[in-house]
Amino acid sequence: MYILCVAFFATTFEDTSESEMPYVQLIGRLVDIQMQKDKVCRGAAVLQDHMYLIYDDTNTVYVHSSDHPYELLSQIVHEEIKDPWYIVASVEHNCVYIAELSAIWRLVRNDEECEEFLHDIQPEYISVTEEGHLLVTTNDGFDDDLYVRTDDADGRQRIRTYAADGRCIQVIDIGPQRDISYAVQSGAKKVFVNWSYCGAHYFEAMSEVSLNGVLLHTYGPHIDEYFDCGGMSLGEDDQIFVKDKSNGGRILLFGSRARLIGVLLGKDDHQMTKITGICYIKDKKQLLVIGPDRINVYQLNKVLL
Repeated sequence: MYILCVAFFATTFEDTSESEMPYVQLIGRLVDIQMQKDKVCRGAAVLQDHMYLIYDDTNTVYVHSSDHPYELLSQIVHEEIKDPWYIVASVEHNCVYIAELSAIWRLVRNDEECEEFLHDIQPEYISVTEEGHLLVTTNDGFDDDLYVRTDDADGRQRIRTYAADGRCIQVIDIGPQRDISYAVQSGAKKVFVNWSYCGAHYFEAMSEVSLNGVLLHTYGPHIDEYFDCGGMSLGEDDQIFVKDKSNGGRILLFGSRARLIGVLLGKDDHQMTKITGICYIKDKKQLLVIGPDRINVYQLNKVLL
């Protein structure tokens, strides 16, 4: 079942004249059968012409067409998946990754069967690099035989990059007392990170970070006074879409040098009770805004650089 709607929304941007304001167009809404059963959709990923949906406390991945009318194509059941939280697609590796509390699963597009990709891991968030590798924010309270480091199981959060064979090929550590919540690759030599400082005075910030852990540019601190980051997705070039869980649920747009460009979508635009996930489809220039009971599909007609 689906509902098709078309509308235009003017976004709100700082230091931008009205003639320069970008627009997004709502081109469709997907309402899956599980949403009608009050199951909360937590994420979506698009690989080739298929859209993969995950739900809370559900061991099934629901596969839809990624084009209107978004028809349901298949259901992939994997008994060992208990409570999936995040899902991302790697076009380069032709697979979909699904993260839950202590494991990451891989769904290969051709076989459409789930296999365990990483175990004994505590993923906080996952995304995909430009090369198609899996980028994982981890809590290092576990042993990792695939990568040798100087401080084992110290409880610090790091950003790890995994190749298609499961090898950890890179670790980024931004220092002690800095907890990393979300991270995506931003360009070939840096990542965009939402992090918090847990010292004497707590605060949150958004930063561009080099691959050796140096904070290059920062928006903040104390961003928690203005918005609550709940996830992010890489857009065009260095642009990052950020999910704001506060203020009724918004989509923010960041640019290079950790610069906040403005609000792309507000609550009055998406009209959801809350936003549970976002996913940018680069080849279509479409943004999926995921809510508990539907997915809004937006076409980006113009993007502010």
